[in-house]
Amino acid sequence: MEDKKKLVQFAFILSLLSKGKPMIDYEDFKPLFEFLKFQFIPKKHWIDGVHWEMAKHINNEMKKAIKTIIQNEKFVSLTYDEVIFMDNASWVSMHGYIV
Repeated sequence: MEDKKKLVQFAFILSLLSKGKPMIDYEDFKPLFEFLKFQFIPKKHWIDGVHWEMAKHINNEMKKAIKTIIQNEKFVSLTYDEVIFMDNASWVSMHGYIV
């Protein structure tokens, strides 16, 4: 049961990060999960920072994978672009291309 809870926690955090959402959204979903009686809700670590630790480890593994890919390629191109929305929200997107 504890493994399923950690899997749910990990999947939810990964989903938030991949959509560019703030980590605080993780804590905001606890009442919804409880209302729905979702049985695999992690009861611990909603606000003690463990999700930040998970994010750091995900980031470290991503860096390792990217470094390995880049080291084995002959050509790498990185581009980035800033987009400013009508409400003055700003996003910077980065794209990497390898050959």
